[in-house]
Amino acid sequence: MTGADLPTLYRGYIACLNARDWSNLDKFVHAEAHYNGRRIGLAGYRAMLEKDCEEIPDLRFDIRLLICDPPCIASRLQFDCTPKGMFLGLQVKAGKSLLPRTCSMNSATKGLQASGPSSTRGPSKRNSTYLRFRLASMARGIVVTFVSRRNSLRSRLAHASLAHLGGSRFTVLSCGQPGKIAADIHPAAVAALENAGIPPLDAPPRSWNDLTASGAPRAEFVITLDESTSLSQPRWPGQPDAALWAFPDIAAIDNPEDAVRAAIQMMFVLRRRLELFVSLPLHGADRAAIRSDLRDLAHMR
Repeated sequence: MTGADLPTLYRGYIACLNARDWSNLDKFVHAEAHYNGRRIGLAGYRAMLEKDCEEIPDLRFDIRLLICDPPCIASRLQFDCTPKGMFLGLQVKAGKSLLPRTCSMNSATKGLQASGPSSTRGPSKRNSTYLRFRLASMARGIVVTFVSRRNSLRSRLAHASLAHLGGSRFTVLSCGQPGKIAADIHPAAVAALENAGIPPLDAPPRSWNDLTASGAPRAEFVITLDESTSLSQPRWPGQPDAALWAFPDIAAIDNPEDAVRAAIQMMFVLRRRLELFVSLPLHGADRAAIRSDLRDLAHMR
């Protein structure tokens, strides 16, 4: 396949998805297709796409940037869509979502060896040090730290959700600001987790001092859920990638029922973001692109 043929093939693939022309998907996707490092085959890939289109009837893939370096091709896709009914395991009320994503594929003897819309990036000599760092982390799991003021609600919801979704791929931590740590997890957080079928965490709330001490796990990603803590945070060991996913202070809501409703709504947004986060090629070599994707997720509601 020549460099000129690959962009044409990729555009045909995107047109096939937008037309829901599943019978011709085998012209573009390899029979042994892998999605985010896992073999799912053509049948599994088609089933995944059909489910996506069922949950998001107006899903459309819009190519905003296309770069080809045979046998690899990468694109910047934008989705402008409205999920309905059950989406990512939660009951939703329809609302328009706009989210840019990065995607890449490798050409193979039978069309494209697809990695799916969530992207898989290959190694880069420019980022060899970063790649070694990421490969070294594979054995212990990717360390992600969530930060909120009291470590009682927002960061606890994120902590429990990622631990549930990511399994052994991740080491998940959460913490709060010294001097403001709550005595226990907030009841609204417990209720929201129970509503989602996720067990609450046993460990009590803790300060970020515990996670910056000598011997503490070095986070590769730090996600702040409370903007008020941003300027007070310590210098995290290892220079992790950081993002701000700001959420309102639900723990400050006086009415318990209102607090639970707000926590459940936050869970829905978190689950959508974290489902996409775990599908990113976090062991890939393009650190700047991963950092950009992580920050883009903050705009997903």
